[in-house]
Amino acid sequence: MDKMRFSYKLTDYLHFARMAARSRRRQCVWGKLYEDSIRNQSFKLPVATVVQLIPTEACNLRCPFCNQWGENGYFFDGVRPVQHMDQESLIKFMRGLSPRDSLISVHGGEPFVYKHIDTLLELLREQQFDVIFTTNGTLLKPRLEQLAKIRNLMFLLSIDGDEPAHDRVRGKGTFKKALDSMAELFDLRRRIGVPLPAVIISSTVCEWTTDTLEKIYDVARDFNALAINYNFRWFLTEDVGKAYERHLEHAFGLKSSGAWRGWTSANHEKHDYSRVAESLSQVMTRKRRFTRPFVFTTPSQLRGSDYKTYFTDYLDTFGAESCFMPFYWARVHANGELIFCPGHPDIIAGNVFRDGFMESFNSDVSIKFRKHILTNRFPICNRCCGLYMTNPARPFEQKARKNLGLPKQVTTHWPEARP
Repeated sequence: MDKMRFSYKLTDYLHFARMAARSRRRQCVWGKLYEDSIRNQSFKLPVATVVQLIPTEACNLRCPFCNQWGENGYFFDGVRPVQHMDQESLIKFMRGLSPRDSLISVHGGEPFVYKHIDTLLELLREQQFDVIFTTNGTLLKPRLEQLAKIRNLMFLLSIDGDEPAHDRVRGKGTFKKALDSMAELFDLRRRIGVPLPAVIISSTVCEWTTDTLEKIYDVARDFNALAINYNFRWFLTEDVGKAYERHLEHAFGLKSSGAWRGWTSANHEKHDYSRVAESLSQVMTRKRRFTRPFVFTTPSQLRGSDYKTYFTDYLDTFGAESCFMPFYWARVHANGELIFCPGHPDIIAGNVFRDGFMESFNSDVSIKFRKHILTNRFPICNRCCGLYMTNPARPFEQKARKNLGLPKQVTTHWPEARP
């Protein structure tokens, strides 16, 4: 199959609207729980609004800008061993979660490398979670029958340009594998009467993709994607990383794993990003307001000259002052460790397989972290996804902070106040 033959229908959009309404309800409930946890000084919450599973850190590709397996990927430095989540532990863990309370995000590595992926897919179908997979799309074909039966399904599909550009970054043939698999999945779901999945093309805006950003719009149409997410590269510099290590030791008495080096890149630091603003402005001009593919960026608040400022002014966080990830989500790694900072496995809240999920989510470490992050921002936070991915819930966080009399600004710790 070269191009998608199926388009979204009204019934699909109604299905997506119901999913969005459930997400909005979870965020609204979370806002009240967040406020209550601070007001009563327990800093404990009864649910994680988003549970991100890392069933394995393994990946079949080696994208150069990846913090895990890219040019400075921390798995090459032995920061963490590559593991696969134990099957029985996965089953017990998943059956302890509620589809009403938590959205499931499945990440990696590449989640479809996971050796028990069949079990995970069956659990997601069985409990009817709202689930979003972040995937490169190259390993979907053997799992299409199972994916067709997961009703509330979304994909963040990593595509970085047209076929030549994408294959240059991710490997020859990867574009076609993703395109063909999505086409077959759409076909299969349509035949069995299940709503189509919400497919969001996620394209990394970085030194490798600057010249292909405008092409993504047409690519998304070929994929029949619901939307495009121009995901601005997460990054930091050596001096920011060193400042983070000092802050981590001072505030928590912890030694950094060094995983932050996965976000550094000499090529990125030398790159001229002036063309990004021009290219994305062209896309925004071209897009139609009420016609697919819908277009947005992460961070979502970027506009115009912000597209360049994001890369040139590390201090500008575009109004996103406070991080609330430790209150909002839980990232469970293959070995069961629960962390809150994506890509920075240094503050370990607990192990959900050994200690239990809620015991880890509300551990002494979690409470200490929440108290700290309420009024502080780590040096690494300015270009970390945690500060921006939570933007849909930020109005509820800001309302709670206002009700609690907390200022919008927090202590940033970068630039450092050195003696």
